[in-house]
Amino acid sequence: FYLLQVRPMSLSPEGEANLGDFEKAGSLIYTRNSLGHGVLPDIRDLIYLPPRLFDKTRTGEMAREIREMNRAMREEGRRYILAAPGRWGSADRFLGIPVSWPQIDQAALIVEAAIGELMVEPSQGSHFFHNLAAGGVGYLMVREGEETSLCDWEALDGITPYGRGTFFLHIRRDTPFRIAMDGRRGIAFVAL
Repeated sequence: FYLLQVRPMSLSPEGEANLGDFEKAGSLIYTRNSLGHGVLPDIRDLIYLPPRLFDKTRTGEMAREIREMNRAMREEGRRYILAAPGRWGSADRFLGIPVSWPQIDQAALIVEAAIGELMVEPSQGSHFFHNLAAGGVGYLMVREGEETSLCDWEALDGITPYGRGTFFLHIRRDTPFRIAMDGRRGIAFVAL
């Protein structure tokens, strides 16, 4: 038996979640499968890949595009919500977008959506979770067709984008998104 790694995995939220505010109705994103606890204040950007633009044969291009968007967010000193179908950082490029942590490290909240052919299980790698915990990043898993989760892609598409790439759309708001996570119950939401 050899000890390979020891890493602390504690998370210090910026604020306590208001437990009365966890409602699926009116949410852009809602789940009962999340990690993180508290509220994420002052997040005004959301970068997402609409399911209609996901092409599992082009996930390498998607990774390069989000890397550049993430770099621009870093230069501006902004954190953002990141959402896409499939698994983030997947070693199997057909199950999601094969990014490394530095390509998405400005994300304050990461959303993985299990939809259609991409009915993946939630990410479970210890390095992935260490990066989330160490960076104070929230994680939400939404599953198409389940009553306990929602990602309202149509509502997102109805918001005029601030910017766009070949795959990703970037929403920027004047007012922050409402983001709350209850780590005790695994419930989280994102709303306008």
